[in-house]
Amino acid sequence: MLRRMTQKDYSEFWERESSQFDGDKIYAHLSQVVPAEATLEVGCGAGWSTLSLATSRPVLAIDNNSHLIDLARARLKTHGAHAEIIESDLFEPSNELLKAIEVFLLTPTEN
Repeated sequence: MLRRMTQKDYSEFWERESSQFDGDKIYAHLSQVVPAEATLEVGCGAGWSTLSLATSRPVLAIDNNSHLIDLARARLKTHGAHAEIIESDLFEPSNELLKAIEVFLLTPTEN
């Protein structure tokens, strides 16, 4: 019988999966392939991809799972990296998210 995962269950599952991806250097490779410009990341997950991106560009990340956001923020802090992470549903964006995107788009990128 199938059962729907809770946000916490999903965050634990995704932490394990994304740790494997990071160990295989997938996120590092992807961050090198994506142009080094300001990046809007839809779904920060456990923060591995956010960390890879944030080492070379400004990142604004969106996720609707507070457990994953906590993991991502802790991971960034541990590695001394910075990205803005907003908790919001992409399909029903909060006013906070809409404002953050507006500001993010107007922020000049250093190259």
